[in-house]
Amino acid sequence: MLAQERGSLRERIVLAFFDGEELFFKGSLAYLGSLGTPNPYAAVINIDMVGFNPLADRLDLIWYTDGSAGLRDRMIAANDRYQIGVSPLLPQLATSGATILDAAPFGLAGIPAVAIVQRYGENDATFPGNYTFHTVNDTPDKITNKRLWLKAAKLTLATALELAR
Repeated sequence: MLAQERGSLRERIVLAFFDGEELFFKGSLAYLGSLGTPNPYAAVINIDMVGFNPLADRLDLIWYTDGSAGLRDRMIAANDRYQIGVSPLLPQLATSGATILDAAPFGLAGIPAVAIVQRYGENDATFPGNYTFHTVNDTPDKITNKRLWLKAAKLTLATALELAR
């Protein structure tokens, strides 16, 4: 897909993997600190804890500060435009690092940033919980909804491609 779109891209797309957000954003904050100024990125999209919900193809869309509202709107529009099928896609505003996701350091530094997660908050009727996360049993074989994981990847790629054009 990227190879087919390469000629239409005006901006680069960087795929990065972070770890340690629970340890004061160890990976993402260190990466952000290594960047020069002005910041080379127009936006950050973070996928975290997706694929463990056997009940629904729901995702929470966490957006950091009002500076990320446009990115939030583009992601919602991409879900509709390309009929990706994340439903519901529930926006939640985060205004501090207390919402612990790797998008936080970027959003709080003024870079539009969103995170899509299967559930940020308490369990409810559309999410029974993931009781293996942050344990030694948090392994790939615990993914119960590969369809949702694929939808999250498609939504991220569709939004990134639109931003890069």
